[in-house]
Amino acid sequence: MNKHTLAATVSTGKDDWQTPPAVLAALDEEFGFSLDAASDRLGIFGDYIGPGSNLSTDGRAAWPCPVATVDRTAWINPPYSRELGGLKVWHERAWLESRQGWTVVVLCPPHMGRQWFQQYGWRCDEMRVYKRRLAFIDPATGAQVRGNTQDSGLFVYRPHVPEQGWSGGPRLSLIDVPDGAA
Repeated sequence: MNKHTLAATVSTGKDDWQTPPAVLAALDEEFGFSLDAASDRLGIFGDYIGPGSNLSTDGRAAWPCPVATVDRTAWINPPYSRELGGLKVWHERAWLESRQGWTVVVLCPPHMGRQWFQQYGWRCDEMRVYKRRLAFIDPATGAQVRGNTQDSGLFVYRPHVPEQGWSGGPRLSLIDVPDGAA
Protein backbone atom coordinates (compact mmCIF):
# COMPACT_ATOMS: atom_id res chain seq x y z
CA MET A 1 0.00 0.00 0.00
CA ASN A 2 1.52 3.38 -0.96
CA LYS A 3 1.60 6.31 1.44
CA HIS A 4 -1.32 8.09 -0.25
CA THR A 5 -3.57 5.03 0.04
CA LEU A 6 -2.49 4.49 3.62
CA ALA A 7 -3.20 8.13 4.50
CA ALA A 8 -6.66 7.87 2.99
CA THR A 9 -7.50 4.78 5.03
CA VAL A 10 -6.26 5.94 8.44
CA SER A 11 -6.55 9.73 8.35
CA THR A 12 -9.45 11.32 10.16
CA GLY A 13 -10.05 13.66 7.24
CA LYS A 14 -9.09 17.18 6.33
CA ASP A 15 -9.74 18.69 9.77
CA ASP A 16 -6.48 17.64 11.34
CA TRP A 17 -4.01 18.01 8.49
CA GLN A 18 -1.06 20.10 9.58
CA THR A 19 0.61 23.16 8.13
CA PRO A 20 3.90 22.51 6.32
CA PRO A 21 6.69 23.34 8.82
CA ALA A 22 8.45 25.69 6.38
CA VAL A 23 5.27 27.79 6.06
CA LEU A 24 4.75 27.91 9.80
CA ALA A 25 8.39 28.78 10.52
CA ALA A 26 8.36 31.67 8.03
CA LEU A 27 5.11 33.04 9.43
CA ASP A 28 6.20 32.66 13.03
CA GLU A 29 9.40 34.53 12.23
CA GLU A 30 7.34 37.38 10.79
CA PHE A 31 4.49 37.50 13.32
CA GLY A 32 5.90 35.93 16.51
CA PHE A 33 2.82 33.88 17.37
CA SER A 34 1.82 33.51 21.00
CA LEU A 35 -1.26 31.32 20.50
CA ASP A 36 -2.31 28.39 18.30
CA ALA A 37 -6.06 28.99 18.19
CA ALA A 38 -7.15 25.85 16.31
CA SER A 39 -5.08 23.04 17.75
CA ASP A 40 -6.19 19.72 19.21
CA ARG A 41 -3.06 19.33 21.31
CA LEU A 42 -0.43 21.46 22.96
CA GLY A 43 0.14 24.21 20.45
CA ILE A 44 3.49 24.74 18.86
CA PHE A 45 3.56 28.23 20.32
CA GLY A 46 2.93 27.14 23.92
CA ASP A 47 -0.66 28.29 24.40
CA TYR A 48 -3.41 26.69 22.39
CA ILE A 49 -7.17 26.42 22.16
CA GLY A 50 -8.55 22.99 21.41
CA PRO A 51 -11.95 21.58 20.48
CA GLY A 52 -14.36 21.43 23.39
CA SER A 53 -12.62 24.27 25.19
CA ASN A 54 -14.79 27.14 26.32
CA LEU A 55 -12.28 29.30 24.44
CA SER A 56 -12.89 27.60 21.11
CA THR A 57 -14.99 29.22 18.39
CA ASP A 58 -18.29 28.31 20.04
CA GLY A 59 -17.34 30.09 23.28
CA ARG A 60 -17.37 33.84 23.69
CA ALA A 61 -14.77 34.06 26.43
CA ALA A 62 -11.82 36.22 25.43
CA TRP A 63 -8.68 34.47 24.34
CA PRO A 64 -6.00 34.28 27.03
CA CYS A 65 -3.32 36.93 26.87
CA PRO A 66 0.09 35.39 27.55
CA VAL A 67 1.75 37.46 30.26
CA ALA A 68 5.20 37.16 28.70
CA THR A 69 4.17 38.79 25.42
CA VAL A 70 3.34 42.36 24.57
CA ASP A 71 2.00 41.57 21.11
CA ARG A 72 -0.94 39.22 20.99
CA THR A 73 -0.66 37.22 17.78
CA ALA A 74 -2.59 34.06 16.98
CA TRP A 75 -2.23 31.40 14.31
CA ILE A 76 -5.25 29.53 12.92
CA ASN A 77 -5.13 26.62 10.47
CA PRO A 78 -8.83 25.84 10.94
CA PRO A 79 -10.70 22.61 10.42
CA TYR A 80 -12.79 23.00 7.28
CA SER A 81 -15.66 20.63 8.05
CA ARG A 82 -19.16 21.84 8.70
CA GLU A 83 -19.35 19.56 11.74
CA LEU A 84 -16.86 21.92 13.43
CA GLY A 85 -18.57 25.06 12.17
CA GLY A 86 -16.86 25.49 8.83
CA LEU A 87 -14.60 28.37 7.92
CA LYS A 88 -17.16 31.05 8.80
CA VAL A 89 -16.90 30.53 12.57
CA TRP A 90 -13.10 30.71 12.46
CA HIS A 91 -13.07 33.93 10.45
CA GLU A 92 -15.75 35.40 12.66
CA ARG A 93 -13.68 34.59 15.73
CA ALA A 94 -10.50 35.98 14.14
CA TRP A 95 -12.29 39.21 13.33
CA LEU A 96 -13.86 39.43 16.82
CA GLU A 97 -10.50 38.85 18.50
CA SER A 98 -8.88 41.49 16.30
CA ARG A 99 -11.40 43.92 17.85
CA GLN A 100 -9.90 42.94 21.22
CA GLY A 101 -6.33 43.74 20.22
CA TRP A 102 -5.18 40.48 18.65
CA THR A 103 -3.46 40.09 15.29
CA VAL A 104 -4.82 36.84 13.88
CA VAL A 105 -3.47 34.97 10.83
CA VAL A 106 -5.82 32.41 9.24
CA LEU A 107 -4.70 29.88 6.62
CA CYS A 108 -7.46 28.68 4.30
CA PRO A 109 -8.59 28.59 0.67
CA PRO A 110 -9.21 32.14 -0.63
CA HIS A 111 -12.79 31.58 -1.80
CA MET A 112 -14.10 35.08 -2.39
CA GLY A 113 -17.57 33.94 -3.39
CA ARG A 114 -18.30 32.23 -0.08
CA GLN A 115 -20.46 33.73 2.64
CA TRP A 116 -17.67 33.71 5.22
CA PHE A 117 -15.46 35.77 2.91
CA GLN A 118 -18.13 38.31 2.13
CA GLN A 119 -19.05 38.69 5.79
CA TYR A 120 -15.62 38.49 7.50
CA GLY A 121 -12.77 37.83 5.06
CA TRP A 122 -13.33 41.16 3.39
CA ARG A 123 -12.72 42.85 6.77
CA CYS A 124 -9.19 41.54 7.17
CA ASP A 125 -6.28 43.92 6.79
CA GLU A 126 -4.38 41.81 4.32
CA MET A 127 -4.95 38.77 2.14
CA ARG A 128 -1.96 36.88 0.76
CA VAL A 129 -2.49 34.13 -1.81
CA TYR A 130 0.19 31.49 -2.33
CA LYS A 131 1.37 31.15 -5.93
CA ARG A 132 1.44 27.35 -5.66
CA ARG A 133 -0.56 24.86 -3.65
CA LEU A 134 0.74 23.78 -0.27
CA ALA A 135 1.62 20.18 0.58
CA PHE A 136 0.02 19.62 3.99
CA ILE A 137 1.20 17.08 6.55
CA ASP A 138 -0.97 13.99 7.03
CA PRO A 139 -1.43 13.58 10.79
CA ALA A 140 -1.70 9.80 10.55
CA THR A 141 1.63 9.32 8.81
CA GLY A 142 3.51 12.55 9.44
CA ALA A 143 4.27 12.63 5.72
CA GLN A 144 3.99 15.63 3.49
CA VAL A 145 1.34 14.90 0.85
CA ARG A 146 1.35 16.64 -2.49
CA GLY A 147 -1.71 16.90 -4.66
CA ASN A 148 -3.67 19.50 -2.69
CA THR A 149 -6.72 20.39 -4.78
CA GLN A 150 -7.25 23.88 -3.39
CA ASP A 151 -5.31 27.11 -3.37
CA SER A 152 -4.21 28.50 0.00
CA GLY A 153 -4.26 32.01 1.32
CA LEU A 154 -3.49 33.92 4.48
CA PHE A 155 -6.00 36.30 5.99
CA VAL A 156 -4.41 38.73 8.42
CA TYR A 157 -6.84 40.36 10.83
CA ARG A 158 -5.37 43.34 12.70
CA PRO A 159 -6.81 45.57 15.43
CA HIS A 160 -6.39 48.86 13.54
CA VAL A 161 -8.75 47.92 10.69
CA PRO A 162 -12.08 49.82 10.76
CA GLU A 163 -15.15 47.88 11.94
CA GLN A 164 -16.43 47.28 8.39
CA GLY A 165 -12.97 46.75 6.86
CA TRP A 166 -11.18 49.06 4.46
CA SER A 167 -13.40 50.73 1.86
CA GLY A 168 -11.43 49.17 -1.01
CA GLY A 169 -11.07 45.80 0.70
CA PRO A 170 -7.95 44.21 2.16
CA ARG A 171 -4.48 44.59 0.71
CA LEU A 172 -3.96 41.70 -1.70
CA SER A 173 -0.67 40.08 -2.66
CA LEU A 174 0.65 36.91 -4.27
CA ILE A 175 3.38 35.22 -2.28
CA ASP A 176 5.86 32.44 -2.88
CA VAL A 177 5.59 29.14 -1.06
CA PRO A 178 8.63 28.56 1.18
CA ASP A 179 11.05 25.88 -0.05
CA GLY A 180 9.89 22.40 0.88
CA ALA A 181 6.24 23.36 1.40
CA ALA A 182 4.76 22.71 -2.03
